[in-house]
This record gives sequence, C-alpha cells and structure tokens, in this order.
Amino acid sequence: MSDIAQVPIRTLAYTVSRADALAFAVLRHELTGWDKLRLLLLISAAGLLAGIVPQDIGPVLWWTSIVTILVAAGVAAVVWTNLDVRRKAATLPIVEGQATLDQWEDRLIEHRLPGTRQVDIDRITQVVCTDRHVFIREGALAVIIPLAAFRDQEDMQDFAADIDERSSQAVA
Repeated sequence: MSDIAQVPIRTLAYTVSRADALAFAVLRHELTGWDKLRLLLLISAAGLLAGIVPQDIGPVLWWTSIVTILVAAGVAAVVWTNLDVRRKAATLPIVEGQATLDQWEDRLIEHRLPGTRQVDIDRITQVVCTDRHVFIREGALAVIIPLAAFRDQEDMQDFAADIDERSSQAVA
C-alpha cells in the first residue's frame, strides 16, 4: 500500500463538555407518552383552577387571576420539560475532555480518554449540522463535534455535507 492511503482525509481536535451533551439531548428531544401525560395533567390542573375562580370578584380581578394561573402553568411546563431534558442529558455516556476525530474514506475514528470509537460510514444513520455542532448518529449515541473544531461555520457545514454524502453513497 502507498503512504497516501495511510493518512486520514482530515483530523479534527476538540473538547467535549456536558453542554455539548445537552445540545444533543435538546436536538433529539421528542415527547414520550409519559411526557405528554405529564403536560396534559399540568394543563388540566390549570384549567380546573381557572374554572373554580369565582366570577363575582369583578372582571379585572377575575381576568388577572385566570391569566396568572395560565401563565404559571405555562412556566411550570417549560421548567419541567427543561429539567427533564437536562436530566436525560446528564445520563448520556459522554466523557468530557479532549477528543480527536480522524476521517477516513470508509470510517471515522474518535479518540478520547476512555478509548477509541470507530464509526463505519455505511452505518451512519443521520448527520445533523446546527449552528454550533455537528452530530453524527450511529445507533443511540452520536459523535458530537463542536464548532471550535473547525476553521469557521462554512468549514463545519462542508464537513457535515461531506459525511452525509459519503454515508448516503455507502448505503446505496
């Protein structure tokens, strides 16, 4: 084999933190049945409270009470959902620290403190490029590459498009 075949297409160096795991958890957050039930119960409780506010207290106070109850329920729903996403992000098995990613023709190799992870191009299920990260999904856990690994946002978008195209061609 030639020496050229032994050199990766590109090598990225970056640091992964819990904030990156949170960005991944928020990205893929879909409401489960329990989440929907929880929000439905919260909305129902707000509706019940709004329904028992006596109307003989005057229209201004009555509307103020209704709006206060509904706003409080909305804030509670947002806070509850946010805490749930953060809790899920904390459980992701993402090791914080320095990482390098080698891009080869047929695979990506991520080097981190606990070891090396190889992601075959034909096993990539999704490539998502946001304004701050590239997420490469293979299975449940993604390779998370922050913007700091790239020269600029255009370089990050080009990388994501290249990986997406290579994975599509490998599957076809």
